[in-house]
Amino acid sequence: MAYENGWWQALAMVSITPTALWGPILLALAYSYHLRRRPARG
Repeated sequence: MAYENGWWQALAMVSITPTALWGPILLALAYSYHLRRRPARG
């Protein structure tokens, strides 16, 4: 996609990046919560 100048491209990246990372971040948080909440062995 062609932008008028670099500022529009930077704004698009700042807006899109959190949305693109939402899934992996949520999976990482769920996994870390699972590890923290599982019962201790031994």
